[in-house]
Amino acid sequence: MLRPRCTEDELRIAISRACTHEGKGYNFDFDFFRSDRLVCTEVIYRAFDGIGNIRFTLAEHAGRPALSAEEILDLALEGEMFRPVALFGVTGCNDSLCTGTVLNALLESSFHRSSSHVAMEAASPK
Repeated sequence: MLRPRCTEDELRIAISRACTHEGKGYNFDFDFFRSDRLVCTEVIYRAFDGIGNIRFTLAEHAGRPALSAEEILDLALEGEMFRPVALFGVTGCNDSLCTGTVLNALLESSFHRSSSHVAMEAASPK
């Protein structure tokens, strides 16, 4: 669970923005330049970009500018735009909700893997 670093008034604006996208279809093309269909991270992008100090930079993914979940998690680990408040279902907190001082390390280890680990995983037979 991540919390945005913004005021209550800014949060109200962001929630209002997010609600305008209710009922829209899924954007299988991951095209962040059309708003009639959305991916999950695009809802965060459209709701929070420009709120307080929250500014997203779209990076190229599969040839298209987009915002990945991992990029949002990285922003939370940096702590300036979002902050992690709870984690569940990853190694280290499989059976209970994790909070507090161990949270950032657990969050980072849940999606940041060394390149050697990724290479070994790719080389292993499926």
